[in-house]
Amino acid sequence: MPITKLTPENNYPYLEERLKALEQAVPEAFADGKVNWDTLREVLGESLEDEVRDEYFGLNWPGKREARKRAATPSRATLVPAPGEGVNEGTTENLFIEGDNLEVLKLLQKSYAGKIKMIYIDPPYNTGNDFIYNDNFTDPLEAYLDYTGARGESGELLTTNTRADGRFHSKWLNMMYPRLILARQLLREDGVIFISIDDNEVHHLRQMMNEIFGEENFIDCIIWKKRYGGGAKEKFLVTLHEYCLFFAKSIYSLDDILVPLSEENIERYYTSQDNNYAIRGPYRTHPLEATKSMGDRPNLIFPITAPDGSKVNPKRQWLWSKERVEKALEKNEIEFVKNANGEWSVNSKQYLKDEKGEIREGKFFSIVDDVFTQHGTNEIIRIFGDARIFSFPKPSSYIAKFVQLITDENDLVLDFFSGSATTAQSVLDLNKVDGKNRKFIMVQMPEKLDLPNYSSISYIGKERIRRVITSIETKNSEEASKAPLLQNEQTQLDLGFKVFKYSRSNYKQWKPLQEESTEALTPLFDNLSDPLVQGWKKEDLLSEVLLLEGFPLTSQINFLEELLKNQVYQVSASDFCAHDLFVCLDETIQPVTIDLLTMEKEDIFICLDSALSDELKARVQDKFNVHVI
Repeated sequence: MPITKLTPENNYPYLEERLKALEQAVPEAFADGKVNWDTLREVLGESLEDEVRDEYFGLNWPGKREARKRAATPSRATLVPAPGEGVNEGTTENLFIEGDNLEVLKLLQKSYAGKIKMIYIDPPYNTGNDFIYNDNFTDPLEAYLDYTGARGESGELLTTNTRADGRFHSKWLNMMYPRLILARQLLREDGVIFISIDDNEVHHLRQMMNEIFGEENFIDCIIWKKRYGGGAKEKFLVTLHEYCLFFAKSIYSLDDILVPLSEENIERYYTSQDNNYAIRGPYRTHPLEATKSMGDRPNLIFPITAPDGSKVNPKRQWLWSKERVEKALEKNEIEFVKNANGEWSVNSKQYLKDEKGEIREGKFFSIVDDVFTQHGTNEIIRIFGDARIFSFPKPSSYIAKFVQLITDENDLVLDFFSGSATTAQSVLDLNKVDGKNRKFIMVQMPEKLDLPNYSSISYIGKERIRRVITSIETKNSEEASKAPLLQNEQTQLDLGFKVFKYSRSNYKQWKPLQEESTEALTPLFDNLSDPLVQGWKKEDLLSEVLLLEGFPLTSQINFLEELLKNQVYQVSASDFCAHDLFVCLDETIQPVTIDLLTMEKEDIFICLDSALSDELKARVQDKFNVHVI
């Protein structure tokens, strides 16, 4: 087997995945791995826009083309671990990533594409007062390092987007467009995305989402009543709400969306009992007569026999067919009610439980009016003791509604505008309630703050997660002391998170010289004889290797103690990859290590190119799949 060079170049799957999908749909338009545009045009035929026209339907703005290019441009950086900043780092599968979210989304593509079940984001609303990301297309890494002070300078990675700016809407759209393109790639086929927004950009965002996700994958625009009242200073109307756009990656892959009935609804509506109560519980009734909005159906017009033998005819028509009514009558699922005039009405029974005794579920309403911004502020006060820590936070119970609606055991939830990490709290709290081990990935820029003890928003997010975990652990201890049998069940919850930070790659970057002399090129090439930067660290390089090989940052890493002559780590992530990695970053690989190493056929051995002698290279490539650095 040939030895493969492992490099960041040509390792960005964004374009590759799109071409693969196109080739699967239209294989005849490909030859030798290249697109035959003439054949593609012939296949698509009338579906193509007229090339002569310069007008077509869709959302356009200055900078859109460059924004699309930003999504397709690979990152030159990586993510490095920040040990000690998380909690229970050795066992957790939760992540907090500090960095520019556009770059982070790029770095996650190979490992997490098609793995995320749900994305929730609460981006800047473009009110004219908030910050938006000022993406530096030329060198996003250097701009980030300037901003964070890693080079002792103060960059302008975040800028206030004022309404006086002639490109007010365009700047916001240019920020969101590449991020949403990349976000879609990370979703599973049955994945969904929720985006909180207000009136300033909801109309533009809806059009952008229609383009990126497909209009057919729009599910709803959820209305959130965010406050009780107020608005005395409003000039016209009192705005009490904002929105949450809800899209699927593929609506055809999404199961029916149902939610458990609340105790309040059960007590309020399910009040009647009959002889089915032992199995099916209480029931509520619905009129069997159709409303005027239903189209005329002659087969739904027939008499139903009442308990006294009289015939009940619909004023217009029934909701059910004759066959369905007869089956319901046999099961006692029809209720007759006689009014004061002696007239019968016919109702269908809706039981709390199905025929197997399982409690029914209901539909989620598109208006949320039982949780408010004040609840989010109260949470901040309860956790930090100061409301000034974070302005207008979403309540964790609001986001938890969406998490509960969509996710299940072991599902991944991503928030790449994580702010104070409300989404992380929603996941942790919900796991505590129902015992399901959902996992989260939070991504947040270290936006600077002028607050004592809190230097950045990302610091607040990490601290919030730590305090929420401590609170849950305290509750678990109290519950376990009262009911010891619960202790084993509680220990299964993932109460931890790892921290990674956006940083320079461990690989040297090619920087072309401005000089034209060939003599100046010699030291440049000599410098690249060793591909890694000076002072690289094994743990940092290992994380970069995981991302390059498509392994998650929470992969299980085991040190192989039996290989005494070298430090070899076995990396596995069965939910993501069918094979394992065996990584050795020592300066020299000893022959005995190759002799003792046992690997499966699809596993990959990774080491420094310089660590293998020519003789060992010949031996190792006969035995393993080998990638060298």
